[in-house]
Amino acid sequence: MAKPRSTRHVGVKILELKTGHVARWRCPITKKQKQVSLDTLGLSNAKQRERWCKEKLKALQATKAQLAITHGTSMPVRMSVATAQADYLATFAKINTRQAKTPALTIVAAFLAKNGISDVLDITAPVVAAYGDHVRRPGNRHKESTASLHLLVVAAWLRWCAKRGYLAHLTDEQIKKNLARPKAVSEAPEILQPRQVKQLLRACLAHDEARHLKIGPFAMFVLLTGVRLNEALSLKWDQVDREQQTIELAASQSKTSEHRKITLAQSPTVLELLDRLALAGTRGRVFSGITITEAKNGRRHLTKDYDSGPFTWHMLRRTCGSLMICAEVLGEYMASKRQGHSPAVAEKYYLDTIIGLPKSDTIEQAGGFQDLADAIVRSVAVVTASQRSAAR
Repeated sequence: MAKPRSTRHVGVKILELKTGHVARWRCPITKKQKQVSLDTLGLSNAKQRERWCKEKLKALQATKAQLAITHGTSMPVRMSVATAQADYLATFAKINTRQAKTPALTIVAAFLAKNGISDVLDITAPVVAAYGDHVRRPGNRHKESTASLHLLVVAAWLRWCAKRGYLAHLTDEQIKKNLARPKAVSEAPEILQPRQVKQLLRACLAHDEARHLKIGPFAMFVLLTGVRLNEALSLKWDQVDREQQTIELAASQSKTSEHRKITLAQSPTVLELLDRLALAGTRGRVFSGITITEAKNGRRHLTKDYDSGPFTWHMLRRTCGSLMICAEVLGEYMASKRQGHSPAVAEKYYLDTIIGLPKSDTIEQAGGFQDLADAIVRSVAVVTASQRSAAR
């Protein structure tokens, strides 16, 4: 009958069995007994086996200490990967946020299942390290930015699990180290130079003259206010304060979930455009005739059929910020506040992106496209009082 060898490191015992030497201990998480063959590990003498057991004991004590910090005297909670992911996504109110995080969580769930892990409690540092290597590997079908986003999402999910007692084998430091994102290559920010803005606005006028959907007023509004696409589409008339010359965006509309006030003194043509749109009879939403699909189709027609040059709606937002800062229409702080982000973002994406602009009072003046902006305003057909009476 095997007898445990007496050791000073109580908790990990060395036993000499007929099959060889084994180390045996009790798992602090599952409370079940575990053992490993020391001969298989290549530990051929007593000194090596003793050293290995001491190191194992240190690891067990570290796990116990982590459990005490994270869970107190209670045991960690067993939670399936699928349930933990569903609960994590449910903490986000915006459907767009949930949709953005889902692909990364789906991929990591498949990776864990392939490695035989269905419970969050069984996720270990080596598994997380293997997943990080899998995402960062050369030849990954995802773009670098997508791979970086996946690592960020999975790291956030694991930290969320750890705070709720679902993890026991991982520390914040291990999550940070094993899911470190590759250093991003800093590309030049995508903005339109003044000549490209003029080309786009001319294309808008040609498009609106030939087509039923009038995309020019919408494009100019995004360009001169610097709002995001969804913010422009959801804007309602009761958010426009003509007297104060401001537009107020609710926290629920903003990507950052913060209330924002957009001053219009820097883009007075927007005030004229809003007056014209009001006379045109739009109700509820300012751009009630445009949906997100129509905005995307309008952009496609502009680039494909009207030689607008390549652009995205977000590029118009960045161009607005660049014109304000490079022509000193507003300082970095106030321009950032108007755009709804930090001055660091303004410095990274807007500063020195347009060279040689004279100091200007307005965005239209800075870009040199006041005449085109006026033409777009005039293109909005108004409804007179007599026409409204006749319609009734």
